[in-house]
Amino acid sequence: MKKEAVLYILGTLALVFAIGVAAYVSPGLRARLPFSKGAAAAVEVEPVLGGRNAEYYRQRRAEIREKIGRLGAAPEDEEQVRRLDEELSRANFHMALADDAEFSERYQSLEICAQTFQLGGDVANLELLKKELEAKNWDEREQFRLVHLANAYLLKAKIGAAIRQKDNDLIKSLIPELEKIAIEDGESVDAIVSKDVASFVNPIATFDKALGDEAKRTMRRGFYRSKRRSADKALDVEYEPEKVSLPTSSGEEFVYDRALLDVPRDELSNFYQRRINDLKNLALRVPANDASEAIQKLRDDVKRATFDAYEYRLSAVDLLPGGISGNAAPNYFLDDSCKVLAEAGEIERLERLSEREEIRDVVGGYLLQARAAKATKSNAVEDANAALDESLQWALDADNDAEVVDRLDRLFKELEGAADTDEKKAVLSDAKKKFRDAFQNAEKRSKRRLAYIDALQ
Repeated sequence: MKKEAVLYILGTLALVFAIGVAAYVSPGLRARLPFSKGAAAAVEVEPVLGGRNAEYYRQRRAEIREKIGRLGAAPEDEEQVRRLDEELSRANFHMALADDAEFSERYQSLEICAQTFQLGGDVANLELLKKELEAKNWDEREQFRLVHLANAYLLKAKIGAAIRQKDNDLIKSLIPELEKIAIEDGESVDAIVSKDVASFVNPIATFDKALGDEAKRTMRRGFYRSKRRSADKALDVEYEPEKVSLPTSSGEEFVYDRALLDVPRDELSNFYQRRINDLKNLALRVPANDASEAIQKLRDDVKRATFDAYEYRLSAVDLLPGGISGNAAPNYFLDDSCKVLAEAGEIERLERLSEREEIRDVVGGYLLQARAAKATKSNAVEDANAALDESLQWALDADNDAEVVDRLDRLFKELEGAADTDEKKAVLSDAKKKFRDAFQNAEKRSKRRLAYIDALQ
């Protein structure tokens, strides 16, 4: 009996010991034992102070990392780690602003700190960090690199916050910033934006495809205007076909790709050329004699989309001024687009294009042609005379006489085709005489020869 009691006592002690070991090893049980908090409580979190020198922040970072390394995985340890991580971010924050730190140390500290803030959605601290960096009086080039780095993470944080709020309007308001950050990236040697394009546009595209497509086109436009191009596939936009069937007056269905009618801005010039060709083919396929309302509307939509493509082609991102060369690329489509728009009387489109300084002179001549043609085709004689006077003045001032001959030839052919009344024929005859007289009396000999061109006879 005594032996059995001894064995019972020893067994009980072994069980208690086993439970104690399990409790110490198991984080779940440790959390419920009063002595399990002793190790975590011993790790103090001393606040990191601002306004100190770089050595202070080096020591504090080393100290904080050492403390983090001593902690385990218990819940109270996780809370300690979180608090220590906050202080580590604070140390990196101040190291990035330390006047006596080396640039590489500032940059590394800033990158770690900014990434932490961005992943945590901390827009306020990123804005504060950027503001503090902008206020520094450091080497201009180095300071620009640091501000650019902070700005990149700030923009990603803002995009992330807008997506979490599901605020489409806020996201749309941030999209122009993608162009700016891409242009800015060309001024920095670090290429932090072009190396990680997807992190800017993919979250938007995942949230909303239309906004994502706009973001991609806008950011790509920035890179084309930058001193650093990016051919990142993340900026490519996919346009899915949208097959639609329309009833015709014959009872048959007319099938076409509805997506062709939505012509986006800020695409590449070869995209617009393909879209123009596709729209021309679609226009040829539309039943010519069908009088159904749906088909008539489709004709108008195809025409509008075609003019969109001709107009937007002149603003294709690969033809914009700026970028690596510093100038606009040769615009091989300028005369072709302007000619089509002028002959169609698309004055508003030409007026928009004439606002661009680098193509204003060429567009201006076609704009005058379009105004004169439109006014002459109408019954407003005074408007027609005023428009023709504008065209005459342009012809007298233009440096390229070959261009003048070409424009006047097209203008007067168009006016002759529209002269379907005696009044319009009289206006046309008077206009030709006015042009001949003006050229004959011009000061420049080259202009006087223009009085004898075929278009004015």
